[in-house]
Amino acid sequence: MRCGCLLLAGAGLGVNGIAPAHHGTATFDGDRIVTLEGRIVESNYTNPHSFFELEVRDAEGGTRIVEVEADGPSLLEPLGTTAASLRAGDAIVVYASPSRRANSNEVLGREAIRSDGSVVALSVRYAREQQLGQRDPAQSVIGAWVPDRGALFEFVPWRATWPLTAAGRASLERYDIADSFAHAECVAATAPTVMVYPTAKVLRDLGETIEINADWMGATRTVYMDGREHPAATERFLQGH
Repeated sequence: MRCGCLLLAGAGLGVNGIAPAHHGTATFDGDRIVTLEGRIVESNYTNPHSFFELEVRDAEGGTRIVEVEADGPSLLEPLGTTAASLRAGDAIVVYASPSRRANSNEVLGREAIRSDGSVVALSVRYAREQQLGQRDPAQSVIGAWVPDRGALFEFVPWRATWPLTAAGRASLERYDIADSFAHAECVAATAPTVMVYPTAKVLRDLGETIEINADWMGATRTVYMDGREHPAATERFLQGH
């Protein structure tokens, strides 16, 4: 976890074989923002415009390619974006202005969020000033923390690889996605998911316990510091001990 806000990446768009169509930005709707999540297929980091192809999932569960236009190196490098910031294979989230043309697969990139939570500027016009916050090492876990966004992106697929007990496998087999589930009922996921979710966590030292309050559905986790044994199942609560 890291205290503070997202950091600007200093790394780049790898050069590859896209044949870009250079044009002005008037074909894009600057009053609208769309969010695209996917993986970079290839990119072209050139002046006056850069382009990269993003593979995203469509409504039918298949994939499609979206071409993201960005400013060129002469404008982006002073903002920290270089030829290594976004590479083929990187999983990213892109905020962009959509095309005014119907059924177009082109968007105008504003910024991209890498899986480690860092922000990559794609446009001078829409670049935001990054609040870097305090970089000194923390002297204690007590205080307010915000996990890097990338932690959640890494955690979710990793969680799917966990070995299950017999009871866990039976529960998974009975699971029906059509049924109601905790998150839909505003019940927070348990630890460790709640700890990597990218919302603020406030840790308070209460003497024999440390209380972790998550700014997400009122989740509270209590850590006992007095060496007690793990409690019986009848004494446990949702976020554990």
